[in-house]
Amino acid sequence: MLRRVVGAAGVLAASVVLSGCSPEVLPLAAVAVDGEGTPRVLVRPCGAWSGDVEFPLFSPPAAWKAEARGEQRLLPGHTYAFVFYGHTDDQANGEVSFTAADLGRLEQGEVWADDRVMGADEFEELAEGAC
Repeated sequence: MLRRVVGAAGVLAASVVLSGCSPEVLPLAAVAVDGEGTPRVLVRPCGAWSGDVEFPLFSPPAAWKAEARGEQRLLPGHTYAFVFYGHTDDQANGEVSFTAADLGRLEQGEVWADDRVMGADEFEELAEGAC
């Protein structure tokens, strides 16, 4: 089956091609599933950005310049990416890629970040340490 990278809520870019050196991708974004089964994005920015944010997947904050691609619902066999950029728009500050199956493995108190399942507290420590 052809795998497509489909933009998720608030996707500023589903894929980025950079020439030369690319910036280190930091573990500053995660995806969780709340008690009602709704996928949520968690963003923990560094540097000039301030303020942690959490919002439902496919419903980014209204003030963001968000680019959504594809259907705005989770579909099996698709890979989703959430990427956020700083003020210059030329380097990704953080990203998380995931599938519906990845989210299906999450238990209460867990998130998908850094290409794996981890506890929410572990993600918070990982993000804080990355800055």
